[in-house]
Amino acid sequence: VYNAMNEHPEAPTLGEVPKVKPNLNAIMDFHAASCAVMEDIGKFEVLLCRSGRLDSRVSVRVETIDGTATEDQDYVPINEIITFEEGETEKSIQVEIINDNQWEPDEEFYLKMSLLLDSEQREGVQLGRISIMEITILNDD
Repeated sequence: VYNAMNEHPEAPTLGEVPKVKPNLNAIMDFHAASCAVMEDIGKFEVLLCRSGRLDSRVSVRVETIDGTATEDQDYVPINEIITFEEGETEKSIQVEIINDNQWEPDEEFYLKMSLLLDSEQREGVQLGRISIMEITILNDD
């Protein structure tokens, strides 16, 4: 997914996959690198997972990025800060797919996890290997 995003002319360049240091930081990941859902699913949950250090409160931003699917036409955009309390290892976020009655090919968009801008809030947390998740919308029309 990193390579696809880096090569896409309209997507931001993300650079190399970061090295994970679980003994120093809380590591934040999505539960899977990709998933496929039917267009008529409505809302579904995506799991965020925390590993590594669990002894602090950490936060990450989760936001959507267009692929061939576009916000407000194919899915409801997300831009939220998710906070894990000390000892918490899982959180979920609701993703909503917009159902229409026109035929179109299967489309995809991305959920991207990023660290917060404030350097104090970046302390002790890092992104893991699955910080971008591809979601494919399977057309049902």
